[in-house]
Amino acid sequence: MDSDLLPQATDNSLPPKQRVLLDIAAERTLQDAKWGGPSHDDTHIDGELALAGATYAMSGWGNQPGDPRESPVRTARISDVDAAYALTRRHSPCSHNETNLSARQLLVRAAACIVAEIERLDRQTQRMAP
Repeated sequence: MDSDLLPQATDNSLPPKQRVLLDIAAERTLQDAKWGGPSHDDTHIDGELALAGATYAMSGWGNQPGDPRESPVRTARISDVDAAYALTRRHSPCSHNETNLSARQLLVRAAACIVAEIERLDRQTQRMAP
């Protein structure tokens, strides 16, 4: 997905929640097109998709326009977040080199990775059902 930025719902008449969910669904479609869909996702059985989502989410943390860069809360949490980010990034299957993405785009990508993990778990449960 290096060459194609996330599509975004452009219909501002939609309620915000619906726009966000459409953006997440569009990102899932891009992920399936790039990686091969469920057959690829099902090879990630050790939580890698969830870790990818966590890493993308942490990449977007504190990266919003207008946020104070040195707020007391940010300063107090930064070492914990940095440690967690380093851990998830090390074990994530994604490269996370998307420096051109906004905080919102990173969070949409994070949500789509989490959705992929939920879909994978649902398929696994179905296969194991009697």
